Amino acid sequence: MNPKTTGILLVVAAALAAFVYLYEIEGETGRQDAEEAQKRLFSGFDQESIEKISLQTADGVGVEIQRVEGRWRIQSPLDFPADSFAIDGIASTLTSIQSESVIDEPRPPEVYGLGSGGTQVRFTAGGAERSLSIGNATPVGSNVYAATDGNDSIYIVASHRTNALAKAFDDLREKRISRFDSSSVRRIRLSWPDGDGRAGVAIDASDEGWRLIEPIQGPADEAAVDDLLSNLSTLRADGFLDEPGTDQEMGFDQPVFEANIELAAEEGGDARVIAVVLGGVSPDGGSRIVRGAEDSLYTIPVARTDDFPTRLDPYRFRQVAKFSPLDAKRVEMGFLTAEGETIAATAAKSDDGWTVTPDEFVAGTVASMVTELSRLRAESILADELGPNELTAIGLDPPQASIVVYGDDDNAPLAEIRMGTSRHDGIPAQVPDNATVFKLAPGVGENVPLNHEALENHFLASAADALDPASDAIAPSISLPVVPEPNE
Repeated sequence: MNPKTTGILLVVAAALAAFVYLYEIEGETGRQDAEEAQKRLFSGFDQESIEKISLQTADGVGVEIQRVEGRWRIQSPLDFPADSFAIDGIASTLTSIQSESVIDEPRPPEVYGLGSGGTQVRFTAGGAERSLSIGNATPVGSNVYAATDGNDSIYIVASHRTNALAKAFDDLREKRISRFDSSSVRRIRLSWPDGDGRAGVAIDASDEGWRLIEPIQGPADEAAVDDLLSNLSTLRADGFLDEPGTDQEMGFDQPVFEANIELAAEEGGDARVIAVVLGGVSPDGGSRIVRGAEDSLYTIPVARTDDFPTRLDPYRFRQVAKFSPLDAKRVEMGFLTAEGETIAATAAKSDDGWTVTPDEFVAGTVASMVTELSRLRAESILADELGPNELTAIGLDPPQASIVVYGDDDNAPLAEIRMGTSRHDGIPAQVPDNATVFKLAPGVGENVPLNHEALENHFLASAADALDPASDAIAPSISLPVVPEPNE
């Protein structure tokens, strides 16, 4: 074909493609947008320009809501933060609601349920006041009748487009009891009942992380503090008490838990303190009464009380080991026999997986052990410090088991744990250069050999081979002598 002819054909094809795209594709989108705009009951404003909304809720409460410093807040029948998601849903509905069809010569509004008994929403947008009325359902189809102020037309609107307007009063209220950014917290003070008085802790943010400053000083448990702040900042009410009784009646004369969260001062301002107080239980026993920053009280499920520990131990540093399992390259283990000898085992990682010498482990057990150790946290603190005789009594001097995990640097172990005699309620454990005696959860023994007996019976491949193939008990629970707690 002539090159000139080919070029002309390419230009024509490109022009045709551009025409199809601009007219058929983009043009169709534009036509659809224009048609939808014509169907909208309101125009000339967007969602962000709505400043005030008044409506009657599904449970018959007249509510006025207004933007205050960029946030929605209920003004009537009481002063209370509004649920921004719910109110944004109403604002979005008012901005986008459109009709399916129009009754141009309608009968009186009362025929369509648009009289005094209809649902009416009034709102202010861009300084102009508008209103929307929602009436009865249409006889056919999932639609409702609607009308706007200053217009005699009766619209037929898909009922699903009005769902956001049919909320109960409590659904429009902010259910979060406290609102703060955990990164801005500088100090936490907690208290709870202790006999005739109160006990508690104070925790400060520092460059090294969370630190206990009362009643003892030292590192706090990072995970426990982070969980606490998360539970406080996400705590949501399941109900409200707008006419509460006295503090004694509500259980605030001796609250079961009180948290005061001090936030960093904003530029040019003072530090802000957020208080959350858990009081008594509702008469039916199903809810805990809570005080936050508002005059009204909240209720939460009683079970949520368990999210807020009322002992010192949970807030103390309990991270026995923490590292990435992918960094582990070698594991050195030592186990004390009944005769007082130490049996050593070494696990080394290669491209083919873990290999143990001198005796092979059951397949997969080394990887499970390393994973367990990589996030090992104590259940509680057994003692801040014990003497030699007490350490011997609980099997830590010498230890029943010692495990050291190495990465690429043989001089800097990723983790080093010494474990004592297993008890029915846990395992005593220590780490180097720390006199604290931790108590590990009994379940740690499912993945970590706690002593020589456990090693031989449940982790060595020879022990697995000796199991009855018909038995379902591949790894039976470990039963070891129970020794008394120190000073028990």
